[in-house]
Amino acid sequence: LMRSSAASDVYKRQYQRRVREDADEMLAYSTLKLVMIKDRYLGGLHYLMQVVIFIYLIIFVIIVQKGYMVYDSPVGSIQYTVRRCGSRGECPTIDFNNVTYCSEGFGADKEEDSEFISGCRLWDEFQAVGPLEASAFYAITRVTDTLQRRDASCHDRQLYTTSSCSRIWHDETDLTNPRLLVNGTNSVTYYTTQVEDFSLKFDHNINAIGFLKDDPSSDTLQGVNTHMDGRLIYLQTDTLGKIVSFFGFGEEKEFPAVEDGEKPALENLDIVTLADLLKASGALGEDGLDSQSDLSVRSMRYDGIVLLLVMTYENDYTSFVATGKARYEMKVFRIKNAEFKAEYMVPLDGDGGNYRIRRNTHGVRMLFLQQGRLGRFSFQTLLIQLVSGLALLKLATTIVDLVALNLLNHKDLYRDYKYQVSHDFSDIRDEEKRRGSQFRHHESIVASSDIGARRKERRAAKEAAAKEQAEDVEMGAAHDDDSHGSVETSGSESVSYTHLRAHETCADLVCR
Repeated sequence: LMRSSAASDVYKRQYQRRVREDADEMLAYSTLKLVMIKDRYLGGLHYLMQVVIFIYLIIFVIIVQKGYMVYDSPVGSIQYTVRRCGSRGECPTIDFNNVTYCSEGFGADKEEDSEFISGCRLWDEFQAVGPLEASAFYAITRVTDTLQRRDASCHDRQLYTTSSCSRIWHDETDLTNPRLLVNGTNSVTYYTTQVEDFSLKFDHNINAIGFLKDDPSSDTLQGVNTHMDGRLIYLQTDTLGKIVSFFGFGEEKEFPAVEDGEKPALENLDIVTLADLLKASGALGEDGLDSQSDLSVRSMRYDGIVLLLVMTYENDYTSFVATGKARYEMKVFRIKNAEFKAEYMVPLDGDGGNYRIRRNTHGVRMLFLQQGRLGRFSFQTLLIQLVSGLALLKLATTIVDLVALNLLNHKDLYRDYKYQVSHDFSDIRDEEKRRGSQFRHHESIVASSDIGARRKERRAAKEAAAKEQAEDVEMGAAHDDDSHGSVETSGSESVSYTHLRAHETCADLVCR
């Protein structure tokens, strides 16, 4: 234990001396130094990467992605007008021989849904289209009317009564009531005829509110649909109704902008039929609304569907260096596994308001959404893009350094040129004290061969002494393994060799 403790003390004191004397090495400061390495391969790789980064910055970021522009989301409104007949008085002809759903009769699943389709009714746009909404459209395709009667104990005009009232309206149970819509049944279900032929005229506008305060008269940051080029995109879908391409399949409906100073013509108006919008969704197939519903064995005309009409605006054309007038695209998407129905009441005249019709309707629900971006030039945005791109040029130097120092054949030489280790400043300070003056230049330090000489000698002597001491400890342990007796001293006391050797070692250590 004494020998082990002595050896441990040797290494401990040696470590402490190195820490005190080499603090300059432990707390060394690393700084950058430019080194010119005259190697055509490294230089060529470096310039090639800089050219690639420069092309990416100028061509892709600045020109293609228009990194000099700042964008704002457009804000606007959409309203529509529905007509069955055109603006020139032409009306679609209904051939009942080709309208097969009017004679549909019972459904395929009679036990589950035994509603009898009693035919079709001819409704115009004021009957088959719901009230005007700011962001939605509803066209009725199927109706179920049920006659209801007010409970006798729940009078509408009675303000106060002592009698009780639970359910106000009841479905009529008297099948002989002459008010029944169809003799012998309380309710009747029918289709509205050819709502697909209804025409919709859209009037919409957009504004970039965040920019107009600086440039309120800009034509590129605001506008109405008649002053913007637009088109309706027909999406391409597969047989399962999944969208294959958002870019259509070669068929588009164009809405050209009106020329400056001219009045809008018919071709400048956004007029489309409901059939065009259903076809543009690409999800109904050739049968249109008569395709099978996602929710039952009936048709989409029976259950109803939900569509999403998206209008996307932009003014940063890919072929323009800057911006142009805003333009838009219309795309229609069908929301799968969604139906739509709406119920309302139809009052009946006479009888003191005791009878009414509860009307349950299903049809085509279309929601409107405006999106996109409108942009303008911004010097601050351009400056940020340039500074960010120039920072990438540093990446070329980093990659070349990694290749030169780790992969190439002369990596050791490159490393020697790149990294330089200074003198120990503790030695420099000692030399300055000895000389009585400070070094001002690196050349004067190099010319002085005495710097660090004495310290190196002392350090070498101390390391040699520590090594010799460690060898003495190991030799003592080996000698103890070969000795199995005791040594007689001048007195009668017997002292073990191990204790004596340990004592001599400690004395020797103190002496050193």
